[in-house]
Amino acid sequence: MDKTLISVSPSSVTFTASNWSTPQYVNLTAVDTIPETESAESFELSLTWPTVSSSGVHGSRTKTITGIVRSDVQGTSFFNPVVVDSLPFAVEESISSFIPQAPFITFANGPFIPGVYFSYTPSAAEGLSMAMCPVTSSMTHGSLTATVYNSNWTSEARIPQFVHHMPELGEGCSQLVAALPGSDTYYIVVYPVTTFVVPGTSNKFEGDIAVGMDALSIEKVMAVFDDSKLVPSINSIPYEAHWHPSPLGQLFYFSPPLSTQVDITTCFNATTVPTVVSLFDGESLLPIRVCDSGEGCGALLDQPVVRGKAYLILVSTPGTSVALSRTPSEIFLALDISPGGPGAGTALGMQAAAGISVDARLTSHLVGHGPAFPQGLAPSKQ
Repeated sequence: MDKTLISVSPSSVTFTASNWSTPQYVNLTAVDTIPETESAESFELSLTWPTVSSSGVHGSRTKTITGIVRSDVQGTSFFNPVVVDSLPFAVEESISSFIPQAPFITFANGPFIPGVYFSYTPSAAEGLSMAMCPVTSSMTHGSLTATVYNSNWTSEARIPQFVHHMPELGEGCSQLVAALPGSDTYYIVVYPVTTFVVPGTSNKFEGDIAVGMDALSIEKVMAVFDDSKLVPSINSIPYEAHWHPSPLGQLFYFSPPLSTQVDITTCFNATTVPTVVSLFDGESLLPIRVCDSGEGCGALLDQPVVRGKAYLILVSTPGTSVALSRTPSEIFLALDISPGGPGAGTALGMQAAAGISVDARLTSHLVGHGPAFPQGLAPSKQ
């Protein structure tokens, strides 16, 4: 480690039989002798810990973390974002090769993903629409995407949002639509759509991008969610769906046909990984209730809903979770009227035929077409 670039505190951490499951944090701090603005210096930090094999042989393992220290360049991290004071907002920014905070972006992307970081603090709940396009020709072979985080960006985002391609704006262009539930500070990270990038090979993603942001009224953003093929509408009860997990979670639009209480049940076939169900009020964008399943299946029970009112249901999984299974990961959702609630045991509405984008990788079952849970949780025959 180059001690002229960063300091590490503490220099070691100890895990025992009683605290092995409790996270311990190491702070990396840039020293105040970094050269002039626009400079960047790389560093490597090695973490070493002892191991004992099943046969009792002692050894050790080492993990090397690579990053950069960059002087006063806005937009390069959560700690130094481009500050968006008001909307509408437009800017051209440059994407660089190495962003140390990139592993927080999404579990689908590895470290060293280039990106541009923005922060925005609305005065009240509102929707956000953001268009992003490559400007440098070397980037137009790919496309851009984005993720919105709240002020505690190290936790799960749990912000209702989706991203879709916008070829009508140009090659590689995309649009993000998000519901911002209040006057919090939100971080928006724009980065290329890619998988793991080996350090030193991400130069093809370097270049300039154009970003434009605008505010949407609550009514407008809810209408966009309702119309989007990436946000299925729950228009029948009972309702079932299953899909492959995605970094942003799966968002549903729900307008109940009657005032009652509903049960929302979720399962993940990677049974060691929890699912989180967040229910949002479509009139305020504020979360009404959040339920963490723990491991495997969980349920948000006896939730009162009002006829004709709009709700958003976001089902997400921790981005840092790892599923130890050969079975393809799938999440399952079922929504039905709670036992004893008005209309319990009655089938209401009819599932609209398809209209769900292939990109969402989501399947909805018509009423009476058989339960998704037993199908998805059945042992694989392979």
